[in-house]
Amino acid sequence: GLLFSLAASFIASAALWAFFPTSSVDKLMEATLLGSISSISSDTIDVNGHSSGCPVGPACKLPKRYATSRLRISNRMIGTTNGNFVCVTMDWWPAEKCDYGHCPWHNASMLNADLNHPLLRNAVKTLSPVVLRLGGSLTDHIIYKVPTTSGKLPPECRPIVPDADDPLGFRGGCLTMGRWDELNKFCRDLGCSVVFDLNLAGGLKSKPEDPFWRGGEWDYKNVEAFLQYTRAQEYDILGFELGNEIDIVHGVGARVPTNTMARAFRKLHAMVASLWPSKESRPLIIGPDSSVFDMEWYLEFAVELGKDLHMIDVFTYHIYSL
Repeated sequence: GLLFSLAASFIASAALWAFFPTSSVDKLMEATLLGSISSISSDTIDVNGHSSGCPVGPACKLPKRYATSRLRISNRMIGTTNGNFVCVTMDWWPAEKCDYGHCPWHNASMLNADLNHPLLRNAVKTLSPVVLRLGGSLTDHIIYKVPTTSGKLPPECRPIVPDADDPLGFRGGCLTMGRWDELNKFCRDLGCSVVFDLNLAGGLKSKPEDPFWRGGEWDYKNVEAFLQYTRAQEYDILGFELGNEIDIVHGVGARVPTNTMARAFRKLHAMVASLWPSKESRPLIIGPDSSVFDMEWYLEFAVELGKDLHMIDVFTYHIYSL
């Protein structure tokens, strides 16, 4: 099997730019496009520019604004992507992960993939400059085998094994610093930039009656120790994500209250800013990695962040349209 999975796009920028040559857009397409935009906007703004109402929730606290928008299609380029727009992902899934009667992962997990395999190395080298995202569904199961900042031993680090009682079907997960070193060397040798997804839900409290809920104050000590180790090794990290598909509405492996998630992102920003004082070399803060784009929930998250909204450099959600 392929040693890593290609991700069509994992970083959704705050604005995606494109250009449409006039010659390639006929009148029918233009009319269809404008009609689609009109039908989408009619759910919230009527033809006179008045709001048709606000759904219940914190998003209604946002100031109301009215505007008339026009779409103009021309051959003028308004922006470009950068050189490392291409992205690939290495996931945590073990060989036992199966879907629809197929078990395709084999040894493709970042924990045991052969990083010296010539096919893998040649593929990444050919794609370079490329972003390598290290993360996936089991992100919030992973313990980092590194001493805590207090000098105590880290939480018990166990391998990933099947568990029918877990929402994702597995428990455990251990990233040793030896393997983290190997992953960083792999990218340094081949010219890829690392984005790493950090464990959030694993540091929160659970409820016996609800296997999905995670809340309370975030125990970030294991994450902090991992960040300190990463900084001490002077690894060049493009960005850190926090949690994988764990929002309170659409969470897959866990569901975290929005205010809890906002506090955790503030804490992550503080830790990263302290360890990387220079903005030029500081890793980006990326998130919240929801499994869908739910406008109401994202607005709720923005309201919870409030004046700290700028602490997240790149807002993301996942697309499963293939």
